[in-house]
Amino acid sequence: MTGDPGHLQSLDLRTGKRRTGPPAMYADFPSYLGGTSSGSPGYAQLRAGNQKYSTTVFQWEAVRKPWADGVGYAPRGKAWLTVDVAFATQRETTGSDELSLALNPATAFRVGTAKPVPGSVKYATEEDQYSFVVAVDDDLSKGTLHISLDGAKLTVDGKPRQFSVVETKGLSAPFTLR
Repeated sequence: MTGDPGHLQSLDLRTGKRRTGPPAMYADFPSYLGGTSSGSPGYAQLRAGNQKYSTTVFQWEAVRKPWADGVGYAPRGKAWLTVDVAFATQRETTGSDELSLALNPATAFRVGTAKPVPGSVKYATEEDQYSFVVAVDDDLSKGTLHISLDGAKLTVDGKPRQFSVVETKGLSAPFTLR
């Protein structure tokens, strides 16, 4: 499918005929769902030694589609839900610590009970953003995004720090496809 915005074209590979607009298989896929916080869809307060830190999920977005980079087409009766989650970690009192919180790809994300497709979790360190793909029913219209800090690693000024989770709120966010 290519073309200028508003002028999509597709080519039927079986017949070689050009069509206007996207192929019919795309018509049944609500393409966007998202959650941009007003207040923030989730946060966790952490304690490492005598310091408190907070991690805030400030934006997430998911798209349901039949094909996704790296995994190809979804199996029959399924669709891919591609999810991007952006967060920020900061010290709660004044300070200039260099911080990072690396989530464990094996345990960090679920949509309902579905875990990410193996190998699909990607992390962009410069943006503190994770991306992953989950197989869902092709008629999925509602669900819940779950984020877990189990197995996460906190690094402060280049050194790993043991931490405990003091409080969490909203790390499970219900959604509806639009």
